[in-house]
Amino acid sequence: MTNPGREVDKSLNSLNGMDRKGKPKKRTVTQQQKLINHRINMVEFRIRKKEQFERLKKEHERLEREMKRLLAGLQNELSHESLWVYFGEQNMVRSMVELIVEKEKLRKQNVARRTDVQRHDAFRKEVMNAVRLLSNEESLIHNDGGMIVPDKEPTFDYHPLSIEEVNAVPYPLDKEFMSNLPPVSFIGAILGWNVYREESNLTASLPSTRVQLTKRLHCSIATATQISLEQGDNLRPLLATPIGWSVACRPKVSTHVLQEVNAECCVMAHTFPGPLTCHYVFLERVAQWELPDGRKKLGLSMNVIDSTVSRLSSTDVRTHEPNPIKWAKEGWASVTITEVDATTVDVVYDQWARCESKLHADYVVAQWAQFLVRWEQIVAPFRFLTR
Repeated sequence: MTNPGREVDKSLNSLNGMDRKGKPKKRTVTQQQKLINHRINMVEFRIRKKEQFERLKKEHERLEREMKRLLAGLQNELSHESLWVYFGEQNMVRSMVELIVEKEKLRKQNVARRTDVQRHDAFRKEVMNAVRLLSNEESLIHNDGGMIVPDKEPTFDYHPLSIEEVNAVPYPLDKEFMSNLPPVSFIGAILGWNVYREESNLTASLPSTRVQLTKRLHCSIATATQISLEQGDNLRPLLATPIGWSVACRPKVSTHVLQEVNAECCVMAHTFPGPLTCHYVFLERVAQWELPDGRKKLGLSMNVIDSTVSRLSSTDVRTHEPNPIKWAKEGWASVTITEVDATTVDVVYDQWARCESKLHADYVVAQWAQFLVRWEQIVAPFRFLTR
């Protein structure tokens, strides 16, 4: 067996340059010289690395001292405002800086003020809405039973009508009312609408005009009724329009519900704003019938009321107001929709108005035709069936 201790001794002798018997190995002169040179080189290398490290350390310390010196000098120059002289034009530079600072300050103030203005506008709108709602709730005048009708236009007082006064207002859908009217003559057609006009004296001091328009539409009576109700004021005829008024001004006309007599009758008012504010109060009635053959018929009538509200002065125009006010006292209109079958109806539109001249009379006739064509386009678009 091999002795482990002996093997270790052999390894140590080999590392120390000895042979297996522990005697020094014989080396050549060349090998010894190489070993000496190697040792010398290693010593020199370590010395050089140490010297290089010392030099780098000293350079680092020198640079740190230089940086501190430069920073101290820069701070000293800043404290004495020497940079202003360096950049030249000391006063101009200082003025520019002050201007920039002032501009930024004003910008922040403008933003704050704009926010305040927006907050104020929102608050003012809320106050105006509250005042309008409060005015509507407290519109009854306790001492005389009247009602103040508020709006952006001049306000006016309305005194509710009694049932007797309502029943005394002429009813354009009544057969007796229609039978007492002068006959109308056919004068032509406008976009499929047959136009009939009353032979009235247009040369009188207060001329009047009456027109009847008829047409058969491809539309069910339910659709025509539903759309007309949904559109509301937008599809309600205007009974008296001032000279120079156009259909483009229709959105500016305001409507007030003054009194609800019952489910089929109410008192309303129209107001035309402008340099001369025009008002009229009218009674609106709706009716429906079932014909002997089972077909349905619907009717709407509007009649201007010469009520207390329009008799506040002896003249038609109250010029003593800041904005002159004119009250229309005459005018009526009626429209009937008769079911022909499930998809067809006959429409008859009849209107009469007091005018200021023959030119005014011709102008309102054109406006009535425009209104009906617009109503037709909404109720039965692109499906015209002329009778």
